[in-house]
Amino acid sequence: MSEQPSILFDIEVYHGFFYIGMKRVHDSIRRAFEMSKRMNHTADDLAAMRADVRNFLFQYQSVGFNSLSYDLPLIWYWITGADNAQLKSASDRIIQNRVRWWDVEDMLEIKIPWDVKQRHIDLIEPQPNPFASLKILNGRLHGVQMQDLPYDPHIEPTPEQMGHLADYCLHSDLDATHNLWDALQGPVDLRAKVSADLEQNLMSKSDTQMGLAIIKKRVEHKLGHRVPKPKVVPGKTFKYRPPEYIEFQTPVLRDILDRIKAHDFVIKEDGKVDLPKWLKDAHIQVGQSTYSMGIGGLHSTEANRCVRATNQYALCDFDVASYYPAIILNTGLYPEATGSAFIDVYRAIRDERVAAKKAKDKVTDKSLKIALNGTFGSLGSKYSFVYAPHLLISVTLTGQLALVLLIERAVMAGFDVVSGNTDGIVIQIPHDMWDGLDGDRPRPSPRSDLIEGWERDSGFDLEGT
Repeated sequence: MSEQPSILFDIEVYHGFFYIGMKRVHDSIRRAFEMSKRMNHTADDLAAMRADVRNFLFQYQSVGFNSLSYDLPLIWYWITGADNAQLKSASDRIIQNRVRWWDVEDMLEIKIPWDVKQRHIDLIEPQPNPFASLKILNGRLHGVQMQDLPYDPHIEPTPEQMGHLADYCLHSDLDATHNLWDALQGPVDLRAKVSADLEQNLMSKSDTQMGLAIIKKRVEHKLGHRVPKPKVVPGKTFKYRPPEYIEFQTPVLRDILDRIKAHDFVIKEDGKVDLPKWLKDAHIQVGQSTYSMGIGGLHSTEANRCVRATNQYALCDFDVASYYPAIILNTGLYPEATGSAFIDVYRAIRDERVAAKKAKDKVTDKSLKIALNGTFGSLGSKYSFVYAPHLLISVTLTGQLALVLLIERAVMAGFDVVSGNTDGIVIQIPHDMWDGLDGDRPRPSPRSDLIEGWERDSGFDLEGT
């Protein structure tokens, strides 16, 4: 658990009402600061409150939710002298214009001290669900109280309503933040270690952002200079070149592969590249099952199905180990901005992670796993230093076509492929053709070469269950 003394904070902003709720983590003592007509504070009272809050921000590690772009800058705006009308106007502009944390200080014409920002942790990115609100997360964590905002944010609350809002802020949302803070101590500790290793603050970063920071630091060290901003050329086209081992026996699969190789992939204005519509709409039948392809991976299309292992048949689930990282390394492709240094660094991280796993170094294993797995989703973002649309399409298509190849071989060997999904397949295998698994590896049997042969051809490793 983080050793720094920490406070949680949350704010409410209404016409004529500004409220800061704080809760100290180690003893759950709460403090409240309110600026409103009902409090009837003098100028000296307000100055003293502002000084207290300022001191807390310098004294403690502060923690919030969506706080870098909202709570923290509005608190500092208040500390510098903003009144209720200015705070409400600023709050509305931040929310309505979705102002991001890197722009909000300029918008408010303030400068939050570096020490305060360095000591602050915003939990919205470290938590694993990018779409979940604090209340949803609190519900999933079995929070005792889950309450929505009591009143429309556009009203001017009465003194009685102000009391309800104060209680709501000081208890419901602060306790939810505390619940989330406790649940995220593992990820927080990991970020503290990686931040120290890289000498940069990653405490409020997502897994993907932290993983990319690890790779970028190493690439820049290898290059001896900063990675330049990636170039985006809308309208540029390129073709997909499949690995040599992807050769199909089924005419329909051969036709699909030929069409994919002939297709011109186009970089759009936003820097993204789509799969052709005919491929996304295609329903590819292999044996008794039908599959669809997409940027997110291969999927079998059954609505629902129940298949049971019996005395005659075994059910085996084979997943490709670290599929996307393995494809990236096997293709040998790399982002234009990084050059081939990216592949060297990526392979070294993969090897270090294997060593850390064997040594049971869980912190290193976790951080390097994040670095490897977080890369794929950023290949299609023109804002990322690893932007590489050709590599994104290569990873997407190679992963799916290689699985389709395994499925075709399984069907031709007389097996029923029950399901295919992103990085693995489930096969129904007659017991007389199959001697089971030794750990996650197939024992020698009449059909064990189905797995081992595909592994030799593709360079991937399958793990069986």
